[in-house]
Amino acid sequence: MPFIAIIIIALAVIGNSIPLILGFLKTPPGQVFLGTIHHPFDYFAYVSQFAQGQEGALQMQNLYTHEFTRSVLVGSVNALLGKFWSLAHIPPIPAYQLSVILFTIVFLSLAYLFIKELFGTDKNSCWKSVVAFILFITASPLPIPERSGSIWHITFVDHWFNFGNPFARLGFVPHHLILKSSILSIFLLAILLPRLSSSGKRIAAVIAIAASSLIAANIDPVQWLLAAAALLVVTMISAGASALFVPPIIVILAGLPMVVYLRTLFSRLPYSQLSQWEVTQQVHITVFSYLLANGPVVFLALIGLWWFCRRLNPARQLLLVFNLLGLGMFFSPLPERLGLSNVRFTSPFNMLLFAGVASGFIHVISARFRAKHLVTGILVGTLVLLSVPTTVSCIQKYEADTDVKSAYHYLPPSVIQFFEQTRSISSSGDTFFVLWPYNVPFPGVTGRRSYFGHPLLTIDNQQKELEAYEFFGGKMDTGRMQTFLLYHRITYVVAYSHTLPEQDLPILTKVLESPILTLYRVQPVK
Repeated sequence: MPFIAIIIIALAVIGNSIPLILGFLKTPPGQVFLGTIHHPFDYFAYVSQFAQGQEGALQMQNLYTHEFTRSVLVGSVNALLGKFWSLAHIPPIPAYQLSVILFTIVFLSLAYLFIKELFGTDKNSCWKSVVAFILFITASPLPIPERSGSIWHITFVDHWFNFGNPFARLGFVPHHLILKSSILSIFLLAILLPRLSSSGKRIAAVIAIAASSLIAANIDPVQWLLAAAALLVVTMISAGASALFVPPIIVILAGLPMVVYLRTLFSRLPYSQLSQWEVTQQVHITVFSYLLANGPVVFLALIGLWWFCRRLNPARQLLLVFNLLGLGMFFSPLPERLGLSNVRFTSPFNMLLFAGVASGFIHVISARFRAKHLVTGILVGTLVLLSVPTTVSCIQKYEADTDVKSAYHYLPPSVIQFFEQTRSISSSGDTFFVLWPYNVPFPGVTGRRSYFGHPLLTIDNQQKELEAYEFFGGKMDTGRMQTFLLYHRITYVVAYSHTLPEQDLPILTKVLESPILTLYRVQPVK
């Protein structure tokens, strides 16, 4: 990998960390930033998997409901990461953020290696790869000037999971980065396998492909299916050259059992709630709006697609088929009929294709001029400059979403210490009844089960929110409060200090107290 690619990766990692850095800089006095950049409910659910992994669990439990205590394979990748970072005694939240940095580097390194395969032995392939890499990282939606009264500002077309947004393309979720890295690993190893000289290396490559397939299937079966289908299609159209590819059967055999397992799991509570919610999350946009949301690089790529298709090497075939299948599904009604959101069929590999095609076409244009390097620089510089306004707008939105008054983003050190002490005196089998809003970050920091706290992972969440309102708001009489705690087998209660009628609740024993919160143990009276 050339030094310039390493520099680009370093700058990209720093750039992707800007929302996190701004969150730290906004920290009010006497508060601790929780690292919340992703959606808070999902973020703390993911961090809770890190916390469980730090205690040695490789199979996960949903810590946001008390009825479903079975261990599952959802989130096992995060558990492994939690276990890895625990060897250096790094807590779950810093471990999560370090994992984002680590796998951003891994993903971008693999992306550059794959881009190199796109250009193969082309003349000036190194610089074509560097240009494509720069465009892949910096591309953003087309900036659109808009007037509001007497003030002009920049707007842009955006949608949920818009991978035209550079921050969505990289993201702030470790297992999403691992998914992207796994798919690129499958493609790269499939391409490189015929070049390996020894049987030992080929066997190692096959094992690595199988492992990558299993990981991808565990994280996102839809993206795994697209990767497997792309391998299968390319193998079928490469008549007489199928030996150039690892047989898709390896990928299918490694990942299919996991897909079947997840399909069964997500047909039952509480995970069926996620499936029911997802089918309602359809993004209906026109093709033109999609192009605007991905920015100027796409328009250049459309013009240069003919050049890209003139020499379809294996890498180009895989990327082209993968994206044609995915975008075809995205714009079709099939995902909704299958009970899936259509955004599951989009990915950062859309922009990887656009950037690769655009880079090749830029070199076709610049080759017509005597000062071709200058022309290349002007074209690339223009595309990068066009990405600046919308990238800045994205950063401003992330900063605005980081609420300094929200317990989902910031907590006092005394509450963090209270959570850590709670973890040390309890066990993984305990159920905690935690008042809002602390019930949301609680499982992430402690790795302990909360009675409720996630609208899609908590069974009967609305009813439980009502019960919590009545319990902590003084709407329940003490007899009903005791019956409620015993019936639901709650072992601990976390409430604001001095708010519960302790003298009238003999089943509660004060265990831990902080300036803000108090921990009670539920002990049935004999």
